[in-house]
Amino acid sequence: MLCRERLAIMNPNPEKSANPSLPGFELIDAEKSLLESTCPGVVSCANIIAFAARNAAKIPSGRRDGNISNDMSK
Repeated sequence: MLCRERLAIMNPNPEKSANPSLPGFELIDAEKSLLESTCPGVVSCANIIAFAARNAAKIPSGRRDGNISNDMSK
């Protein structure tokens, strides 16, 4: 089942058909089809959207409080 179909099942009057509020489903559907042909039933549309969102913006990460870890349990 493609992402578009999942949204249609969840909502009989999906907002995506009213205006272009959810662009990009063609790309997600293409990726889902490619993944399904290689490893069926493993990756969900939610996984694809989560990874796409994660990779869409550069968000700094890592430690901000120092370069040394001290054992404070002693």
